[in-house]
Amino acid sequence: MLKPDLLCESVQDIPFADLWRQGYRGLIFDLDNTLVPWHQYGENPALGLWMRDLCSRGFRVCLLSNSAYEKVAPVGRWLGIPVVCGGKKPLKTGYRRALALLEVPAQHCVMIGDQLLTDVFGAKRSGIYTVLTPRLSPREQWGTRHLSRPLERWIKKSW
Repeated sequence: MLKPDLLCESVQDIPFADLWRQGYRGLIFDLDNTLVPWHQYGENPALGLWMRDLCSRGFRVCLLSNSAYEKVAPVGRWLGIPVVCGGKKPLKTGYRRALALLEVPAQHCVMIGDQLLTDVFGAKRSGIYTVLTPRLSPREQWGTRHLSRPLERWIKKSW
């Protein structure tokens, strides 16, 4: 439950064409430290173009974040994709909301994130394929930096 299905060096390195051929149609992205550095929500034209390209390939895409609506919703607007805010990852609640937004069953969906204990664990519990990417920035919440990340390092040693 804590081992991702796929490890990639960045979101740009994810083999989206292969995922499409394997039948995956929905993409759920974590926001902080996956698509943007932690709490850096300013518009990014390159990210917007990249996201539009994924959508033009036929993928249904959304953001799933534990952050509040007022932080995440503007990013969803400039990316042109729906958002699930206050997702309570790793609980299944946020994943169910994301799947309902995408109208894609769990077995045809991929979760892309930077954290084992929230993104990977929650998605696995929900029957969703998982892709783990490295965090974009060392800046993050106190609990993530001092509790989750050390535990993740310990878990990764068992792989």
